[in-house]
Amino acid sequence: DKAPLLTAAGIERVEFNESATVNVSATDDIGIMAVYLEYNTVLSDATHVSAMTLTTGDNFTGTLPAQGEIGMFTYRVIAMDGTNNTGATPYYNVQSVDSFAPELTAPVAAQQGDGSILVTITATDNHELESVTIHFVPVGGSRYIKKEMSPGDAGAYSVTILEQEQTGTFKYYVNATDPSGNGASTLGMNDGKPYTMWVDGKLPPLSVILVVSIAVIVAGLAALVYMLRRR
Repeated sequence: DKAPLLTAAGIERVEFNESATVNVSATDDIGIMAVYLEYNTVLSDATHVSAMTLTTGDNFTGTLPAQGEIGMFTYRVIAMDGTNNTGATPYYNVQSVDSFAPELTAPVAAQQGDGSILVTITATDNHELESVTIHFVPVGGSRYIKKEMSPGDAGAYSVTILEQEQTGTFKYYVNATDPSGNGASTLGMNDGKPYTMWVDGKLPPLSVILVVSIAVIVAGLAALVYMLRRR
């Protein structure tokens, strides 16, 4: 009497928070008595065994439970016939992964009484967040500055930007990443563009400063011409 023969396609990847179905075909000369699913978990090398269910013909199905964490675990299938002969598949290595990006709400920015800018957003992830950062261009500037946002309750994040030197348009967007490298950005929520708001800075808008400066220069030149003509 030969050992049972098992045919299965190994699972390579599974979402860390989802169970996985294992299917196997088991045949034997005198008949299969039982088929078992043997596995460990990401967090423990302890062996767990659960009976697989006969579906149709020689086909059996079983379930690997959700791991709850990211990492590697293994499983195999064991079959037993009426004379206690056993057959088994190889051990399959399975990667428990997180392939879903964080989720972001639209950011909200408001200028405070001291002139600073408070930006808030809600960021969540099905596993955990690694970082939430704001990228902003100071009024009158041309390059983005990156700054970490601070976590609060229920996925809330916030950051305070100091009062701007110049009055004008403040541009910003927010990025979030998780430990698996999945990322999300508010740029994808605003047609690929940063959010903008008008802020009052310590100085008037640059355009106003230029107009005033030109006016002063013109007035000075006019006064000089007038003085020269009177000589």
